[in-house]
Amino acid sequence: MVAPIGELHAPERSYRSRMMEAAWRAGMVAPQVVQMEVPAGSCVVHLGRVWHGSGRNLTTGRMRRSIGVHLLPANARFAEAGAGYIYGRYKRVGDRTMDESFFPILWRRDGYRSPHLFGYAADALPIG
Repeated sequence: MVAPIGELHAPERSYRSRMMEAAWRAGMVAPQVVQMEVPAGSCVVHLGRVWHGSGRNLTTGRMRRSIGVHLLPANARFAEAGAGYIYGRYKRVGDRTMDESFFPILWRRDGYRSPHLFGYAADALPIG
């Protein structure tokens, strides 16, 4: 099924084109788009299933920098196939577990945390 590009967009494709096509394939004819201005030094928090992105960096003379933090359930596992180009490099052949060296457990209901975190922020992670 291919989205009718001409019906969804102006004649020139925009940075939202892929999002609009995915929305159309998911049965969303007119997804709500919320624009935000995020001043330097600010933080935006959203659920991972929220489509998000940004246009070109229009600031001249300096780069746009960002940090992405992703939180997953402690029992998360890699899919059998298609781990993706970013996180797939951490998947071991034939093993779906997520190595705590790369995906530390910050908190689990039973109180467990990846032991190496205590050395990074002992004052922020009280024992017990």
